[in-house]
Amino acid sequence: MTSNPFSSDCFLGYVNEVAPQSVTIHFPAANLLPRFCCNGVSFSGGNVGEFVIIEGSRYGFLAKIFNLKLPDSERKELSAKSVEEDDSIFHPIAEAELLLSFPIADPTKVEKTISKYPEIGSRVYASSTEFVSRFVERFGDDADSKAVFSKLGRLASNDAECSVSLNALLGRHCAIVGTTGSGKSWTTSKVIEAILSNTENKVILIDPTGEYASLDGMRNRVCHVAIGEDCYFPYEQLSISDLICLLRPTGQAQRPILIEAVKSLKTVRLLGTYSDANVLSRVKRGCLDKTNCEKKHILNFQFKHQVEIEDGGCAFDITCLVRQIKYECVRPSNAQGNFDYWGVEDTRTYDFQSSLLFRIQELTHSPAFKRLFNFAHDMADALPITEVLEKFFKSRKKNRILRLDFSKTSSAFNAREIVANALSRYLYGKAKDRAFTKKPIVLMIDEAHLFLNKNLIDVDQSLTPLNAVDLIAKECRKFGLFLTLSTQMPRDIPVGTLSQMGAFIIHRLINEQDRRTVEMACSSATRTSMTYLPALGSGEAIMMGVAFPMPIPLRISPPSVPPNSGTPLLTPSKS
Repeated sequence: MTSNPFSSDCFLGYVNEVAPQSVTIHFPAANLLPRFCCNGVSFSGGNVGEFVIIEGSRYGFLAKIFNLKLPDSERKELSAKSVEEDDSIFHPIAEAELLLSFPIADPTKVEKTISKYPEIGSRVYASSTEFVSRFVERFGDDADSKAVFSKLGRLASNDAECSVSLNALLGRHCAIVGTTGSGKSWTTSKVIEAILSNTENKVILIDPTGEYASLDGMRNRVCHVAIGEDCYFPYEQLSISDLICLLRPTGQAQRPILIEAVKSLKTVRLLGTYSDANVLSRVKRGCLDKTNCEKKHILNFQFKHQVEIEDGGCAFDITCLVRQIKYECVRPSNAQGNFDYWGVEDTRTYDFQSSLLFRIQELTHSPAFKRLFNFAHDMADALPITEVLEKFFKSRKKNRILRLDFSKTSSAFNAREIVANALSRYLYGKAKDRAFTKKPIVLMIDEAHLFLNKNLIDVDQSLTPLNAVDLIAKECRKFGLFLTLSTQMPRDIPVGTLSQMGAFIIHRLINEQDRRTVEMACSSATRTSMTYLPALGSGEAIMMGVAFPMPIPLRISPPSVPPNSGTPLLTPSKS
């Protein structure tokens, strides 16, 4: 490798204009543009996509050419032969994006600051592959002796191998974005493989399509559970908001009755711990019968145990909910007009509950949802997902990846989104309790647009946000819960969540709104780097982030276990 990056043998031209993020370069002759070899070393030339080195007074600069043209006065004389001549009359002009700076005395020391710029007249040199490799062989290096690096791929422009700091990539949250077929799933598998091979940390993968089932072949390293088959989410650990999202009661006629029914059933459950003969005498078939009942005993018991009853959870027997709603539909006073007693059944109020009762019956009697939430407590062949997670956290060496397969989870009642949100809320609580500070966990959500930015709308058009992942993105990095989102539709990810991503691996993006969304969310994104996105090939990506010195175009290396992301083909006719 040449020791002097500013050798006269590599001279290309001069800087004739300086802007905050770019410079304009004047080439004295067009024959300086092609690649060339010097002393057995290959150098890039001055064409679009090539790296160049700029020599300042105290600092050198690495830049990348993104535009090349001839002055207007020279275009009329243009021909292929005339450009190649040694005495060419053409003087091309290039625009180059400033990527990073380095001290002249120590070219290996990377600096990135707006306080340093090349001067007008600074000399520009071709860059060798070896010189660029200096900056990407430990990409994201923060001089930490414990830093972990993984070879994710090679530079698309000159094939230099890139070893990326996993702390820089994942420690501030990461987003992997790209259209279908761009290599997004391939990259996700490669990142999982990097974590598995280079760290002792664990990964929880939410797989909504079953695309990563191929990982299950890595015996004793990956465990998988199918949500609603191998395991269930205990409905008792849903929140009242989750229950309301599932049942969608009307705001004025049904929701107050539903809330009171839940309070009554939680009261019945607490009677098993805190016995009260006056209240216990009103329990019938697991329900609290309020018909012609004196109010004070029940209300006093509920006030005494208000914390347990109003904890926001669903710790009650949901199979009794339909009957309990009937007991809630009573008149507020007895026949004598005494409001110290509830009265007889209010048939008019009960009639208003018919659609709610139908949804409860449909939810609790559906075979798919009975297995998903274990309503009847009869799933002896499956484990609660919370127990699966706890076993995963406690296992020491094997089972480093937990794949949660949502591919067979029904999307009716918005159940898939609600369960994923409830799982994320559970992990958020664990992180806030500092369960992951010593051994951080990486939560990876594939097809994240299916789960994020979801506002469930009830029949009265009221919105209930499913925002647990958003809370993880905003609060849990310092608690050791790192989030990686993979999506083909970044425009559907909440802006607040996407802006918390410290690193981006961006594959081909064609939709202008997607590109604009990523550009606004990523602080290190530049307009020039974003212009490459529609032209990226499959497996190519631009990686950028706050801990990286510059955006770089990568060709992601193949994962050892690729995902099942192939598209079924049409069958040709036999005739």
